[in-house]
Amino acid sequence: MDAVHLMRAITGRDLIIKIEGCYHGHHDSVQVSVCPEDDDPVGPADHPTGVPSSSGIPKAITDLTLIATSTTWPASAACWTSTRARSPA
Repeated sequence: MDAVHLMRAITGRDLIIKIEGCYHGHHDSVQVSVCPEDDDPVGPADHPTGVPSSSGIPKAITDLTLIATSTTWPASAACWTSTRARSPA
């Protein structure tokens, strides 16, 4: 949680990138797309939709969390480009 707060403070940006299917801590900002169910609306593989991990995660949180499908460079680069386009420098 401190890393998310610190990076938002340093960059002045609200959006974060999170790896789909990975656990990055137990707070709202990263409780998105931890373990999507088969019937969750996850979107296309190259641009997945953030899925809250429980009913207690507001849509505002999923809107601030971009999901990368893997740790490969092409997936990360696509997500990074999307983040830079959506969040002013």
